[in-house]
Amino acid sequence: MSSSTDDYATIREYLLGRLADEDREEFEQRFFADEELFDKLQTAEEELIDDFLSGSLSQDEAHLFQKNFLIGSKREQELRIGKAWRNYAAAHAEEKPPAPGLLSLLRQLFSRAYAPKLATAAGIIVVAGIVVSQFIPTDLDKGLAALDAAYKQERPLESRITRLQYAPYVPNSTRGPDTSTVNQSELTEAELKLRGAVKDKPTPRAHHAVGKFYLAKKEFDKAIENFQEALQGDPNNAQIYADLGAALLEKGKLEIGAKTGSDNTQSGKGIKDLGQSLENLNKALELDNKLLEALFNRALLHESMGLLPQAEEDWRKYLERDPQSQWADDARKALARVEQKRKDTSETREQIFQRFLNEFNSGDEAKLWTTVSSYQNRTGNVVVEQLIDAYLVATTQNKKEDADRARQKLSYLGDLQNRKSGDRFFSDLAQFYKYATPAQREPILKARVLMKQGYGGWGKLGFKDAQVLFENARELFEEAGDYPEAGVADYWVSFSLYQQSLEASLEQSRKILDSLLSTCKRQQYLSLEARALYLLSALESKANEHTKAVGAGLEAVRIATRINDSVGLLNAESALVEYYRHLGDYSKSLGCIQQSLPLVTSTALDPIQGT
Repeated sequence: MSSSTDDYATIREYLLGRLADEDREEFEQRFFADEELFDKLQTAEEELIDDFLSGSLSQDEAHLFQKNFLIGSKREQELRIGKAWRNYAAAHAEEKPPAPGLLSLLRQLFSRAYAPKLATAAGIIVVAGIVVSQFIPTDLDKGLAALDAAYKQERPLESRITRLQYAPYVPNSTRGPDTSTVNQSELTEAELKLRGAVKDKPTPRAHHAVGKFYLAKKEFDKAIENFQEALQGDPNNAQIYADLGAALLEKGKLEIGAKTGSDNTQSGKGIKDLGQSLENLNKALELDNKLLEALFNRALLHESMGLLPQAEEDWRKYLERDPQSQWADDARKALARVEQKRKDTSETREQIFQRFLNEFNSGDEAKLWTTVSSYQNRTGNVVVEQLIDAYLVATTQNKKEDADRARQKLSYLGDLQNRKSGDRFFSDLAQFYKYATPAQREPILKARVLMKQGYGGWGKLGFKDAQVLFENARELFEEAGDYPEAGVADYWVSFSLYQQSLEASLEQSRKILDSLLSTCKRQQYLSLEARALYLLSALESKANEHTKAVGAGLEAVRIATRINDSVGLLNAESALVEYYRHLGDYSKSLGCIQQSLPLVTSTALDPIQGT
């Protein structure tokens, strides 16, 4: 510290609080013994204030200035009055202040047009002091600056909190143990400043600020409470609505991700929160359609709700308005994620089958089972149906090796399904085709053509015409001795009768369905049983037996969950939404919607959904 330059650098580091303890003690000892150093310290203080007001400090230096330098009323007073006087003098000397913002404002205040109205130089200083004081960081400003610094390395939520700087988001699922990057000292500083500020002066701005703190800490209920309090006093503040929407979004995501069967999933609290989040984010954008945080969060919300087209639209709008920031990089990744989800849930039958073949050839049984069980549509299992078609075509063309390969894959799936879920449907089907004769295959070919005509004409043909197609197919399956597929045809006959909504047809539908359910239980055809229970629940509902409808629907949910039948599960949960609504149990109705949300974004639906 021999040279003046070294002294200046050391003094500046001391004032900003960046000296190590040992160096600080050494400097303070010199400070009391060296009068020249004392003069330099005063000069450095003035220059540091100038640099802050002119915007010359870096972001880190500005934060340290607020946190460490402005720790006494004397310095804050010097910042208000001393600087105002110097700028007043500069304005009258026609000197150009070093920075436009605040100093330009002061120069206008002290211009000749205003000078006659100000009686004395002391009066000018007082007025200037009032203007300058508006730019002095309050405890709220310091607390928010500390909150920003606490999460400088990594933000705590996927959602955006208004006015907080960018930091990457790392999901908990990808984080290793003990890898938190939160600056705890800054977080403690933020808590002390913000909670103290709201206690001393509970203004809307104070409640908004402390709400941000609680949101970052994932204390969502406290955050929501403070944001709602802030809106009582400032009902047209778009940023408060945006942060309230973010808190409700994150709370809803947490509740939806809770273990199935918990109070939150059964009560539908998560879906309520997401609905309220959407209201608040829409309100924020209504008040300020350029508020990027609200648009960013609404895109996340739409994705969480399974509204993928709306999510994609919001991400594209965001990138139009913010194409270059680090937030834009996150938005691009999210857009790609949404596009992939839409692609995954709109795969063609051929793409699904090719995926199955790739997994079969690689020996990846876990992935293979997920693929097969996830596409158990009411029109038949996507993979198994194509294996049967390939087998029948190969036998018709006398391609024994191709037929054997298809049949062997079918046998493998029969064994896999039995091991994984206890369902014997594929196994019995494979056993039938293993020993099927040409005389048996002939009616099978005709029956499968009729079934496909019924599927393809569903919603186009009259339900009576569809009934005839499925009845004819059932007779051919029974003629061939193919009882598993005859059961599927029975389901569709019952479904066709149900859709006709005549008293006689409903009775006949119920009679067929009762017989089919007995067969499914006896033969352990779990997937077909889940479909039949779903249809039974619809029959009970149509008869205004809503409690019985709920019972059948819940049993369908239980079986579909056990066998990993995502389409069957989604159908049953969707039906329960309506049954609970009829019973006036809106909480459970919402709970079923909540449990369906993850399925909506991951399940490719068959062409025929719902009743």
